[in-house]
Amino acid sequence: MRDRLDFSSISKTILENRKINAMSQVEYYFCLFRYAFEQTNLAVTVPEESEVSKIISGQRNVSKDIIYLYQTVIGVTELENAIRKILNDVSDSDYVKEQIYRILWNDSSISQTKKQELSARYNHAAAFLSDVLLFALSRNFLPRNKKTAGSELILSDYLLDTRLPSVTRTFVGREKELQEIHEALQQEHSIFLEGIGGIGKSELAKCYAKRYGKYYSNVLYLRYHENLYRTILEMDFIDDSMEMSDDERFRNHYRFFKYLDNKSLVILDNFNSVPEEDFLFHAFLSMHFQVLVTTRSHIEEVPCYAVNEIENIGDLKQLFFAYAPDAQQEPEITEKIIEEIYRHTLTVELSAKTLKASGMSGKDFLQALRTEGLSISNPNKVILTKDNLSQKQRLYQHIQTLFQIQGLSPDALDTLRNMVLMPQNGISKILFHTWQGKSDWNITNDLIEYGWIQEDTVHNQIMLHPYLHEVLLLETAPSITKCGNLLKGIFENCILYGIDVPYYNELLNTIESIYQNIKLDDTVSATLFMDTTMAYLAKYGRMESVEQVLKLMMSMPDYGQNNRHTAICDCYAGYVEYMNGRYQKAKQHYLHGLELLEPFHPINADLISNLKNNLGQTYLALGDTQIALSAIEEAIFIRQSYGTVASHDTLVQGLSYAQLLAVNGKWREARKHLFSLIRCVKKTDGMHLFLAELYSTLAIIESKKLPEDSLNHYKKAKQALIDGYLPKNHPEIQQIEQEIQREEMLVRGLNGGKIHIIPRLPHK
Repeated sequence: MRDRLDFSSISKTILENRKINAMSQVEYYFCLFRYAFEQTNLAVTVPEESEVSKIISGQRNVSKDIIYLYQTVIGVTELENAIRKILNDVSDSDYVKEQIYRILWNDSSISQTKKQELSARYNHAAAFLSDVLLFALSRNFLPRNKKTAGSELILSDYLLDTRLPSVTRTFVGREKELQEIHEALQQEHSIFLEGIGGIGKSELAKCYAKRYGKYYSNVLYLRYHENLYRTILEMDFIDDSMEMSDDERFRNHYRFFKYLDNKSLVILDNFNSVPEEDFLFHAFLSMHFQVLVTTRSHIEEVPCYAVNEIENIGDLKQLFFAYAPDAQQEPEITEKIIEEIYRHTLTVELSAKTLKASGMSGKDFLQALRTEGLSISNPNKVILTKDNLSQKQRLYQHIQTLFQIQGLSPDALDTLRNMVLMPQNGISKILFHTWQGKSDWNITNDLIEYGWIQEDTVHNQIMLHPYLHEVLLLETAPSITKCGNLLKGIFENCILYGIDVPYYNELLNTIESIYQNIKLDDTVSATLFMDTTMAYLAKYGRMESVEQVLKLMMSMPDYGQNNRHTAICDCYAGYVEYMNGRYQKAKQHYLHGLELLEPFHPINADLISNLKNNLGQTYLALGDTQIALSAIEEAIFIRQSYGTVASHDTLVQGLSYAQLLAVNGKWREARKHLFSLIRCVKKTDGMHLFLAELYSTLAIIESKKLPEDSLNHYKKAKQALIDGYLPKNHPEIQQIEQEIQREEMLVRGLNGGKIHIIPRLPHK
C-alpha cells in the first residue's frame, strides 16, 4: 500500500486500473491538464514521454505554473471535468476511489481534520479525486532517490524548476562567438561575457546552454538580482518552507552549489555589480562548477569575452525582416536603419517591430530616427538633436523615438507603467494580471509582440529588458495615482498577511521593486500602502526593506505634521529596534507614537492597539511583566471596544496576552484563552503555521501540570507544521520532535523541568 498521498500515488492508482487499450501515460497527463495546455497566454509545453514517466513515478515535479493555474476557481472546475473524462477509461471507478481514499487515510503526515475535509465529497468520484489531487499537487514534493556517494547529482531532486529559459526564435548569427566561448570554457574555469546593454549577451548565453548543454552533466541558469546572496536566496528548492529565515534558506541553497562538480555549468545572467560590492563573488567563483557570466562591466581580474555588434549585416537584416517582412522590399533602406542605430541588436529588433506596428514607409521611419525627440504631447513636433551626443545617448534617444512612434493606447501605457514596477528578474504572467485585476491578456501579448516586454515562455514569466527599463521609467512615470489598479491588488494580498501564499517571494520582490521605482504623489494613499506592505515585509524578516520604506515615509512632505502618519512610522521604527535587541529605543518609539495620538480618537483605535501591544512585548523583554500585561490588556480592550476590524493582529495580540498570563502565573486563564484562539484559527484555511504556534504555546503552559495534555498538543503542533507544507527535516519540526520525546518521558514520570514562555511580537 502506498503510504504517501501525492501526484504519483494517485496517478499510478488510476493508470493501473485502466481498461485494456485505454489511454497511455502521456495521454492521461495531457487529458488531466488539458485546460493548462490549451491556454493561449501560457506556454505550458507537453513533456516528452520519458519525462511524463518520471513525473508519474515521482522523480520529477508537475510544473509550478500548472499548479498555480488549477488553484483558481475556473481551474478547480476544469480539473474536476478532466477527471470525470479519465474515469470513463477506468474499469472500476469506485475501486479507484476506494484505493485513493485508503492512501489518504493511511498517510500519517495529513491531519485528521484535513482527511475529513478531503473526504467530504467522497460519494462523488470526480469531485473527491479532484479535491485530493489538488491537495496533493500543492504539497512539497520530497525526492524518493536521495543522492548517494559517487552518483550523479539530479537537479530535480533539489530544485522545483530545472528548465532553462527560452531562447528567442529569431536568434541569428553569432556562430563564431558560440564556438569561441565553448573553446574558452575548455581552458578557463569561468568566462565573463561583457558588452553594452541590449547587445545580445543574455541571448548568447542562453543559446550557448541550448547548443552545448550536452557537454555538461548539469546546466543551471540564474538571473542576478541585487547580489549573489539575494540571487541564491530566491531560488526555489523542494525543501524550502515559508517559516525559514532568510539565513536558513540561504544556507540550504548555498550548500547545494557545493555538490556541483566541474562538469556542471552555472550561467549567471546580468551581473550588474563589481566584485568589491558582492562579498560572495570570489567564494562563488572558487567552487568546482564552471561559470558563464553576462555583465555590462569590465572586470580586470576575470577572463572576459567581449560581445560586440553582429558583424554580418546580412544576419542583422535577417533579424529585421523576421519582424518586419515587408521591409524586404527596401533592403537598402533597411541597411541604413540598421547602421543608424549602430547595429545594436535590441534596437534592431525593436525598430523592426515598430516599423511594422506604425505602418510607416521605411524612408519616413529612417527620417524619424534621424530627427530625435518626438514629443508625446505633440507627435507632430520634431526636435533636432546635436551631432556630438555619445553613441549611448543616441541609442537611448532612438528607443524614446520608437516608443513615441508606436502611439500606444492608454491601456498599453498603463500596462507598461505597471511592468516598470515589477522585479527586473521577471514576474509570473499569471500573478501580474491577477494583481492588476485583468483577465484579458491581449494588451500584454501585444506589447510582447511590439518588443517592449520580454517573455520567457518556458517559465511563463514576463520582464523588461534592463536597457528598456531605464527608458520606460522616464516615459511612463509610475506613481501612486497612476498605478492604482496594480497597487490595489498588492494591497489586497498584503492586508491578509496572516494567510500563507505559495508566491510570497514574488510578492515580496515586487513590493521592494515598487518602492525603488514609484513616485509617491499621494501621501494619504502612499502611507496606507506603506503601512500594509511593511507588515508583510516584516512577517518574512525583510527588515532592511522595512527600514528603506521608513526612510521614504520620513521623506514625505507631511512627515512630522500628520500625527497619524508619524505614529505609524514610530510603530515600525520601534519594531526594527526591538528586532535588533535595542529595547529601550523601541520603547521610546512606541511611547512617542502613543503621545502623538493623544487625545484619543476612535479612528486611530487600531494603530493605538498595535502600539500598546508592541509596547507590552517590549516591557516583557525588559523584565517588567506586570506593566507588559497591563499594556497588552489595554491593547485588546481598545480593539474590542471601538469595533476595529478583526485581523491577524487581533490573533497575535491574543497569543501575546495568553503568554503573559502564563508568565504571571495565571496558567488556567492562559490555557482557556488559547483554546478560544485555536477554535477561531481552525475555521480559517491557510493558517497552519500560526495554529502550530498556538498549540506549542499551549503545550508549554501545560507541561508541568498537565503533561499528557501537553504531549497531545505538541503532536498537534507537529501535524499543523506538516499541514503547512514544512518538510519533515525542518528545524522547527525537529525541535517539536524533541519536545514530544521529553513530554513522553514526563508522562512516564522519568523527567521534569522548568518551562519558559518565549513571547512572539506582532508584525505591526
